Amino acid sequence: MQHNVQPLCGARRPGWERPGPGRRRLPCILPAGHNGDHRDAFAQTWDGPSPASGDADLMRVDAPQVNGPRVHTVRLLDAPGATLTVTCPDWCVSDHADEKTHGTFAPDFTHHGEELALPSPTDGEPTLSARISHAPFSSIQREPVMGVWPANGDMGPDQVHEFADRLRAYADALDCMSVDLDDARLNARDTHEGDR
Repeated sequence: MQHNVQPLCGARRPGWERPGPGRRRLPCILPAGHNGDHRDAFAQTWDGPSPASGDADLMRVDAPQVNGPRVHTVRLLDAPGATLTVTCPDWCVSDHADEKTHGTFAPDFTHHGEELALPSPTDGEPTLSARISHAPFSSIQREPVMGVWPANGDMGPDQVHEFADRLRAYADALDCMSVDLDDARLNARDTHEGDR
């Protein structure tokens, strides 16, 4: 059986040329020559070429935001009356609200990165999901790790082709995320060595 596979657009979001990981590097998966907005494998859309202004990169929604370090103080459940003050690594997106509200055991305190989900073409539910996490006070998970979770869904031939395109884009995004993981591990090692 032969499938007619239409060539993909392949355009990338403005700013894809700059080094480093990021979703801006994912290509458009719509057919070549399509009209309207571009769309990547995660259903994120963007319009045509970026403005000519030199400040255009700074105005993008996905441009890095300049903020100070996030510091949290939480009550420790394993040492009555004690608290733990932790500075989040720049990749951590957790607000640590549960730990601040209810307290935590030191080994359970965990930083979580942004979730990278691969939606199913059938119902949009994640079929794969990955994120970086780090429990810096755990004796088991001393270095940041990446968790990947599976899900299921039945697909027809067209959905299989779309899924294959999304998997290729997902693999590219995982490559980018592996750079973040490597940086997180280096930063964690530097922090541990600085604490000694």
